[in-house]
Amino acid sequence: MSLFGEVVEPGTRTAWEDWDDAGPQHDIPELKWNNALEVPDVIDLLIILDGKYVSDTLQLHSQDSVELLNTVKEASLSLYKIKLRNAYICILKDYNLLLSGEIVELLRDFVEKSKDIISVLKKPVADYQTSSLAYQPCIIRSLTTTVNLTNSYGLEFPKLEQPNILSGVGAGVLTLREHLSLSASLIVYYLEYMESSQMEEIHGLLQKLDISVASKPAPSSIINSNLYI
Repeated sequence: MSLFGEVVEPGTRTAWEDWDDAGPQHDIPELKWNNALEVPDVIDLLIILDGKYVSDTLQLHSQDSVELLNTVKEASLSLYKIKLRNAYICILKDYNLLLSGEIVELLRDFVEKSKDIISVLKKPVADYQTSSLAYQPCIIRSLTTTVNLTNSYGLEFPKLEQPNILSGVGAGVLTLREHLSLSASLIVYYLEYMESSQMEEIHGLLQKLDISVASKPAPSSIINSNLYI
């Protein structure tokens, strides 16, 4: 019998870990939008860029095609509106994973009212679990809800295999959309280098979504220097 995905209570007290009875050790801040925010009744597309280096892909503050609507400092969250489309971009930088559930709830109105949601996540290629021995500097996988996106946007990638596990806001949004029988896709980039120098693949994805991308960031000064460790 497989217990994958099930919650199993320990049979004896000795199986418990030291932290099971511990109280909260982290102060979880209350997350609030910096300004009052109106959510439209229907949103065509919500794009979530989850993680520090993913957010570095776009220099949105210097673009005329988007407008900064709101921020949440405690979650390093910025919300943009694409001016000529009924679409939004949520950028999450270096946030505490313990805040993932709170951030998903903060975005709940957008999550529930969007026709499609596409999240982008970057992880080190070393985290990718596979039986294949072939080395690749970039591996792209995706997880999608049972309900398909209304528009594929040309984003067709192999499904993420078990036992790979995803966490964070992108994974939380995907789970909530599945629960609500709505469409969503989470695209994971497993990359050799996490720095912003390795962004060509994500640039191509954003261009497929008709998002104007700023000039490519300069390569990492560490990777391209003569310093060896």
